[in-house]
Amino acid sequence: MLMNNWLSELTNYEDDEVEISFFSLNEDSLTIQSTYFFLSRIGTRVRKIVFPKKFEDIKNDYDVVITGNNKLINEYLKGNKNIYTILISNKTTKENENEESVNAIYDSLETVIKDETLLDNLHKFVNDKKDLKDGETD
Repeated sequence: MLMNNWLSELTNYEDDEVEISFFSLNEDSLTIQSTYFFLSRIGTRVRKIVFPKKFEDIKNDYDVVITGNNKLINEYLKGNKNIYTILISNKTTKENENEESVNAIYDSLETVIKDETLLDNLHKFVNDKKDLKDGETD
């Protein structure tokens, strides 16, 4: 319920069309079925769910990535200023090897959802990125 309310709130910005999708790397066989089953059990209303073999296949599709996968950050997101990266990690920031490579670190998805400033930060990031892109084409 908390997740669905948050996803609904994400899509309520009047001036922007927000598209939410889930992805999971290197899934195959029964893990794909299990993922669909889990998502159906939580009642998610996300329209796009993808299972790419590598992040390179979808990296241009996202403005924001929320992950607990340090390997994904190290291999694909480190230094990428075009994607707002949120790491979910139960390590302290001193122990976190990717602290400088992410925009925000949370200890759980619940704390991400409950952060009242996050949606405004994401909205600002996406708009700033769009403004930079528009400035390049002028």
